[in-house]
Amino acid sequence: MRETARGLLATNASFRRYWIARTVSIAGSQLARVALTVFVYQLGGGAAGVSTLLLAFTLPRLLGPLAGTIADRLDNKRLMVGCDVAQALLFAVLAWVRWWPGVIVLVIVTTACSTLYLPAGRGSVPALAGRENLARANALLAIGSNTAMAVGPAVAGVMLIFGSPRPALLVNAASFVFSAVLTLGITGLRPGAAATGDSGPVTVFGAARAGLAVAWRNRVARTIAIMLLPSVGFASLDNAALIFLVRQGFHASAAAYGWVVTAFSLGMVAVPVALAAAHRQLPSRLLFYGGQCLYGLATLVTGLSPGLGPGTGAQVVAGGANGMETVGLDTLLAESAPDKQLGVVFGAVYTTPFAGQLVAYLAATPLIVAFGARTTFVISGAGVLLTLAVTMLLLPARVKTDQGQ
Repeated sequence: MRETARGLLATNASFRRYWIARTVSIAGSQLARVALTVFVYQLGGGAAGVSTLLLAFTLPRLLGPLAGTIADRLDNKRLMVGCDVAQALLFAVLAWVRWWPGVIVLVIVTTACSTLYLPAGRGSVPALAGRENLARANALLAIGSNTAMAVGPAVAGVMLIFGSPRPALLVNAASFVFSAVLTLGITGLRPGAAATGDSGPVTVFGAARAGLAVAWRNRVARTIAIMLLPSVGFASLDNAALIFLVRQGFHASAAAYGWVVTAFSLGMVAVPVALAAAHRQLPSRLLFYGGQCLYGLATLVTGLSPGLGPGTGAQVVAGGANGMETVGLDTLLAESAPDKQLGVVFGAVYTTPFAGQLVAYLAATPLIVAFGARTTFVISGAGVLLTLAVTMLLLPARVKTDQGQ
């Protein structure tokens, strides 16, 4: 039975618990990300330490295919609760580490836990909300996560005014405890292949190879995974260029940079809210294509904007487009793969964006130095649009829930 967004949260207790748990833990993680950056700096890490910290937040994400395979094999409730408890303990320990390389090591472990949690959670959404409610469920999840990503850093900023980063890390640890307690009450999560007797390969690497083969045979997952690498790579160029565009291109203050980032976040929240409240669900392909197209155009407009006002407006549109694309992507992937293989599909596909980010962060500095922030934004927007055109040519005309499509 198709439900409204309000109905999903009001009447579906398990989905509501997952939504609240995920929103709170993401807010805590964003708070901790800001606090850890300051922490590493205070511990004497300098530029090298901060750069290494960013890599520590990113590199474990490349293990997505292995994490997805594990999520498909194990009971998802136990896996999600275990990841939450592990992260709670790790962040509690992080609050008292006094050597920045030790912080890096623990961050790598916490990010690995988060990587393992992601396909288990995403892969359980069809079971919790029903496949007929996927678009609204994903819109609600986008509202929660995007709001959390906007609120978390703001709370961190306030906490850091009054003291050291340690209380923020302890707050994040508490957010994972809260998430674990809520998850214990969820019913309907996937039991995993091991519980059904269909455990597949017995070795970890054998499972990973088999999982990647499943994702590769799925034409939708394969196409999106391949094309997200250049798409996210181009899109991530503007992350590095934005501060230079605001300060040097728009001749605005450092505070203005914060306003532009906030404008992007507002767009990311507003569009999923509208999608969740809509009377009918829009097709996943339309959301995915439309979001990418609007993002590319808005990025182009940002780079060509004559001043702060138009540039900020373009970033609101870019944020909304990002929210639209995310809802469409999650729904399209869930529609294209069988329930028992959703974990590995999500794990494989969501690995390539992080690889794209790594490439972008390596390329951004020489691009900005050679061509300037405005041209970097134009390259970013044009690259996203070009990638979209290729994606539309490669994706199958129809989506079937068949791993061999």
